[in-house]
Parts: sequence; structure tokens; C-alpha cells
Amino acid sequence: MYERIKIIMAKYRSYCYVLIGVVVLTCAWCVANWRSNVDTTGIRNAEKQLERAGEYNQQSIEYNQRARDAITNSEAVNEQIEYAVARSIEANQRTEEGIATSQELAARAREDANRAKTIISESRSILERAEERTRQNEGQTAE
Repeated sequence: MYERIKIIMAKYRSYCYVLIGVVVLTCAWCVANWRSNVDTTGIRNAEKQLERAGEYNQQSIEYNQRARDAITNSEAVNEQIEYAVARSIEANQRTEEGIATSQELAARAREDANRAKTIISESRSILERAEERTRQNEGQTAE
């Protein structure tokens, strides 16, 4: 049998070297895996931390989007409030103008009322004098 291996080795020398190399590498790989005591917990922990960081990043993105939406809504509400305040200021100005006009008209009405009182008292005086004259005239005609 030894002779037979020798003949095969001589005939297929290059194939034998390749086969022996493959066998040696396979054995080395098996021994390396069997004896490998590499601690991969650090790598697994790092992968978990990366996953958590990705989740936190996603949550941060969602929170930022909510904040943007809130800011946009706040801007819209502020614009509506500014418009309402401007309308309120205009209404107050018109009210103040109306009050000023009313006060002016009330002052004129008081003046007119005072004039009317004066005219009424003058009219009463004239009427009383006329009645007195009428009585005097009746008294003189009766005599």
C-alpha cells in the first residue's frame, strides 16, 4: 500500500499538495474554532447600544416633528390673535370716536335745553305781561 501511495503521489504530485494544504487548513480552522475563547459580549453589548441609539434617534426625530407641528400651529394661532387684536383696537377707536361724538351732541343738547329754558321763561314773562295788559285793558274798558 505504501508503494501505491508513492505511485499516486508521483503521478498526481501537484494535486496531492493542494489536497494536503486543504486538509491542513481545514484542521487548523477546526482547531481555531474549538479553542477560540474570544469574548463577544462586548460586541453584542455594542450592537445593543447601537440599536438603542437608533431607537432614541427615531424618538428624537418624532419629538422634533411634533415640536415643528406645534410651532406651526402656534404661529397660525398667533396670526389669528394679532388679527383679532387689530380688529379690537379698531373697534375701540371707533367706540372712542362715538363716545366723543355723543359727548359733543350731549353738550349741544344741554346748550339747546338751556336756550329752550330761557325762551320758555321769556315766553312766560311775555305771556304774564300780556295777561296783565289784557286785565288792565278789560278794567279800563269796564270803567
